Amino acid sequence: MLLKIFLTLSMIIGLAMYVRRRGSGAQSPPARSRTANAPKASEKEPFIPRPVLYIFILLMLSSTAFILYFDWEKNYRVVTVRVINSQTGNLNEYQARRGDIEGRMFETIEGKQVTLADVERMEIDISTSD
Repeated sequence: MLLKIFLTLSMIIGLAMYVRRRGSGAQSPPARSRTANAPKASEKEPFIPRPVLYIFILLMLSSTAFILYFDWEKNYRVVTVRVINSQTGNLNEYQARRGDIEGRMFETIEGKQVTLADVERMEIDISTSD
């Protein structure tokens, strides 16, 4: 969760820096001669070295890849689903992938579609591993 917040904040800061840098160059009047309108050292835009930009882009791409991988791994994990009939107390257990569970429906590993009735409830045991 913190990684997603960090990724979002860094993208916002990077975009703000880009807009500020592009915006300041567009507001200056066209130069008549290079020496007459040369900016002073205090008026220059902040310089960001290319390696820093490349490291920043690499960091963004790698953190995005990690987020996608962990999300995929979480959804692909096999869990035990217990369906309990609240009127009769009947218990059925199924194995399903976590990403295949949607509301009151899920698909088992064998490909069977299971839809719960109004009198049934579902318990998911996430401690089961592949």
